[in-house]
Amino acid sequence: MTAPLPKHHDYEDAERFMLEAFGVPMGKYMRVGEVVPLELAVHEAVLLFSRAPIEERVMEWRREERRSNRGRRALFSEVSLLKLMFVTMRARRSVSIKKMTEVAMSLTVRQREAVGILHFSPHQATQYRRLWEAIQRLRTLTDRHPGKRGERMLKKDYDLLVASRERKQMAKRHARMLELTNLLIDGSVNFLPRDVRRRFKGAVAIDATFAEVSGSQKGDKTIGPNDTVSVNFDCGWYTRDGDHDGSRVKKSKRKFGWEVEFAVMTRDPAESDFTYPLLFLATSGHKPGKTRGHGLHLYNSMRSRGIDVKTLIGDRAYFPGARVQDLQGPLAKAGVKVVMDYKTTELGIQASYNSKDGRHKLIMVGGNWYMACMPSTLIFLEQTHQARLAAIEELPEEAQSAARAEAEALATKRRNSRSKYHLKPRSNFDQTGARQYTYPTFKSDEVEFDPGSGEVVELKVPGKTVKVPGNLSNRPGVLNQRHLKYHQEFEYGSDEQRAWFGQRNNVENGNSRLKDADREALGVAMKRRVRGPWFVELAAAFAAASANLARIIEWLKERLSLAPINRMNNTSPALFEAGLSTLTLDEHDTRNGFNAIAQLPEFQLLD
Repeated sequence: MTAPLPKHHDYEDAERFMLEAFGVPMGKYMRVGEVVPLELAVHEAVLLFSRAPIEERVMEWRREERRSNRGRRALFSEVSLLKLMFVTMRARRSVSIKKMTEVAMSLTVRQREAVGILHFSPHQATQYRRLWEAIQRLRTLTDRHPGKRGERMLKKDYDLLVASRERKQMAKRHARMLELTNLLIDGSVNFLPRDVRRRFKGAVAIDATFAEVSGSQKGDKTIGPNDTVSVNFDCGWYTRDGDHDGSRVKKSKRKFGWEVEFAVMTRDPAESDFTYPLLFLATSGHKPGKTRGHGLHLYNSMRSRGIDVKTLIGDRAYFPGARVQDLQGPLAKAGVKVVMDYKTTELGIQASYNSKDGRHKLIMVGGNWYMACMPSTLIFLEQTHQARLAAIEELPEEAQSAARAEAEALATKRRNSRSKYHLKPRSNFDQTGARQYTYPTFKSDEVEFDPGSGEVVELKVPGKTVKVPGNLSNRPGVLNQRHLKYHQEFEYGSDEQRAWFGQRNNVENGNSRLKDADREALGVAMKRRVRGPWFVELAAAFAAASANLARIIEWLKERLSLAPINRMNNTSPALFEAGLSTLTLDEHDTRNGFNAIAQLPEFQLLD
């Protein structure tokens, strides 16, 4: 008896999904990509730009900045540049101007027309210069850190440059860059058929990744006015630890570059892996460690493009690290559930609420509200558990496994006991940050001994519900929103909370793929040599869009393969074509496009 298929196995619809997404069957897609990769890359670029209003927005920005219709017409448009960048990313895993020029020189007449290169020069140096001019024009539209980067300048000159930047103009450019990079990602997401996109339940993980750049400079505390700054000025020092600000860390433990934020689809832990591929949804960028506001940038970008975010998972830099007004507050008012982790020092009592009439006394522990009468052993169980695990590390290795299992069992037992005092949300947060909760129920005259205090705790519920206000302070003019800063939807340490927080690995896996030198190569500075943070953000968006297409293809391959697919055969077009079981050598050679090219005398070297 065969096992039942998951709800969304998609085997019957996979061919239709492939045609909707890429316009060709999988077998042809793979053969074209193998023999003439630029043809496939141009085809994908045309589709991507047709699925997001990138061209319209760039043309509108040009009109906004144009002072008159006089002057020499550009021979290479900014939109053609963006299309060529995507083609180069897909075909060469790079967005360097040298690689883009080489690709432009290799395009056929039809491919150049499809990309929009209408004034082409057969001289490579001329084409290089035209590309460079197009990059400079795009820079004036989107670079919020402008300045001449041909050679290193003194720190005092850099300070004058920063002071000369007009704040409103730089804010406008920042908004354009955010829109452009997220539209590029949106175009790639729209390759996924609408039937599949609708399955997404709104669970998103956010995280930052570091992109190193060429050049460096002294740290913020040691650089003097007569020291030189990097040609990639406005970038900063990065370290893996803490808030990632490496400006005060030893040079051997830091790198110079730019941080890029990403939001990635993840799943409800109860969902099947068959449901949909996990795609990049949004991006932003900032100097290492300067994360303020960027988590909200990601959320607002997704919301503006119609992505209904219902659950957001992030590391401690976002939750609870952000200021309430910068992230947690707006998310709470929008009804977004949050999942987070805490430092050991942030465990225990995180906030408290005492109503003015004295009836309601609550404490927040692990991001959830509990009755204040909860025994102290349950209030501080997480710190106790962390301390016990640290002590176990000092035991002989052969004794650690059993001791760790015993500690986990005790912590689980205490978490289950803690749930007895838990108040469950009855509503969403309102626009003031207030929320209504339901009290737990106890048996009449129920008491419990608190081993921490040595006292008997009487369990009395003051009512069925309580509304915790958005401001916990009873003092006029004082704002206390610690409960919004630390709040998360699920009880900390519970199986449900752990399963949800584990989904954060999806964004880390995505970031790792982007930086892989054999994939999108975002981690290789020499493959994006145009200087400035703005180009790092642009390259990161192209890398994310490229990775999205690769993930959609991988997801479709699993549904279209006519035989078990694995790392040994997943690049074989025959796996997706009829006649696989009876495939002969002659048929293989007939299908092999390289044989057709080899018949042309100009491509023959062998006698």
